[in-house]
Amino acid sequence: LLAIEATRIQVAKKYLKRVVYLGVYLSSSNYYLGRIATQEKQHKQAIKYYSGVLSGSHKDEAQFRIIESLVQLKQIKIAREHIAILRVNYQNQPEKRLELDLFEGELLRSIGKYQASYDTLNLAVQSNPNNIELLYSKALSAERLNKHDEFEQNLKGILKKHPQNAQALNTLGYYLVSKTDRLAEAGVLINKAYQLEPEDPVIIDSIGWLNYRKGDFAEAEKWLEKASLLTFDPEISAHMGEVYWLLGKKEKAMLVWK
Repeated sequence: LLAIEATRIQVAKKYLKRVVYLGVYLSSSNYYLGRIATQEKQHKQAIKYYSGVLSGSHKDEAQFRIIESLVQLKQIKIAREHIAILRVNYQNQPEKRLELDLFEGELLRSIGKYQASYDTLNLAVQSNPNNIELLYSKALSAERLNKHDEFEQNLKGILKKHPQNAQALNTLGYYLVSKTDRLAEAGVLINKAYQLEPEDPVIIDSIGWLNYRKGDFAEAEKWLEKASLLTFDPEISAHMGEVYWLLGKKEKAMLVWK
């Protein structure tokens, strides 16, 4: 574990495999070997390791990671069958079922199965109408299906109950910037999100894109460069390139896009 912390991954693998050979700490060692295999994109090997996590605090997470690995291997049908088995196993554990519903909805959305994602989350919301994570995730799937009115209503519903939810504030604000001309309304939402989370690069990107939509490209550049320094994100980079291009900095724009 110290080797993992020190990013000496090959050393970590050596010791973890030795521990498994000795027949002790099997579940935790298999879990960490699975994590390493996932990072190395060896998804078949990862499934093998995660399947050896039969007890302990990592047992449930290992099952979820098996599903993620199956998706990476394009074995979507098997992944969903695995989810169905877990759902039966969790039938008397409402918190675990809720976690599984959220996981499945987000997983389906990540691979472009937007209708299946929406249906899964919508069904879960009917049983858990006040769960913010479910409502937020369902809103994202609704937006992907061009259910724009429902998307906006869901986010406003979240903000009515939790007006300090920076993520919902920014998501709705960014949507208004990107899809509508309601820039003043978007600005109120995004600026409030920024006051709550001033170091969040996603929110800083939204401020940059708001200024872009307003035509203030110099101000947009300032905010987007700040966001870029905090994290690497393809969407932020795409925005950065747009602004550079319009400011006449075409070589910088091409470099960022590449």
